[in-house]
Amino acid sequence: MKKYLLLVGNILLYSIILYVVFKGETFLIFNVFDEVEFLRYFILQTPLVTGLIIFASVVLIYSLLFMLKGKNLFKICSFTGISPKNIAIIAITGGFVALFTTSFTGISFVREAFPVLPGFMDAVYRIKGPFAILFAVILLIPFFEEIIFRGVYFNELRANIPLTAAIVLQAVIYGIFQMELIVGIYAVFASVLYALPYIWTRSLWSSVLIQNVSALCILLLWNFGYKFLLENLGDIGAVSFSAMGLTGFVAGLYFLNGSCKAKQTASVQEVNA
Repeated sequence: MKKYLLLVGNILLYSIILYVVFKGETFLIFNVFDEVEFLRYFILQTPLVTGLIIFASVVLIYSLLFMLKGKNLFKICSFTGISPKNIAIIAITGGFVALFTTSFTGISFVREAFPVLPGFMDAVYRIKGPFAILFAVILLIPFFEEIIFRGVYFNELRANIPLTAAIVLQAVIYGIFQMELIVGIYAVFASVLYALPYIWTRSLWSSVLIQNVSALCILLLWNFGYKFLLENLGDIGAVSFSAMGLTGFVAGLYFLNGSCKAKQTASVQEVNA
């Protein structure tokens, strides 16, 4: 019982820190920094910068918190190397995730039933400011986001409860912090996807990589003609490409799992030889 009470206490502590930083920095950005014309223009042109500031601040606080416990957050996250083969599989899988995401939001039924999804995509991925800044922010956000949700939340959960329950709970927490119901529901499924490569490769770089590739591919597709291609193809094209993306990333996960199992088997055989 004591173990579970400590688990609940830690999860609540992490969540309170994340929520307070989110609310506090959002207030500062939109009520204090907003008074400075240059900063207001910069934030409006690159809204993801707000998320980057929040996530980076939370990771800094978590790092200090773990230091007080005598632990190293980055060691707990396990940023170990990944084989070139697995890097290729993860990158291709991320590309299929992007294909599914952009195509799915292009289906007319989805646009009409859940207008928040294409609206969210447009707000986050449409290039309005300097491309180099948006590109850098999209690369950095997954790094800090994965430390928070997979490195901290997920590792805390799976150290105390069964793995399947830990995967589900960290996904639910990730969805809740999207602060938007429909986006949050999508994020729950995405969070499972991000957790699996981490479990199989035992490196948080895998989750960061799949998010990076996916985000960059969405950025390119969303801004360089794919949206208009879907509009011309209609629902048949959008559904077909969605199915292709879904099939591709499921197959990517399958091959990644097989590759990791084969590597672990080979390592065991070398030890026993």
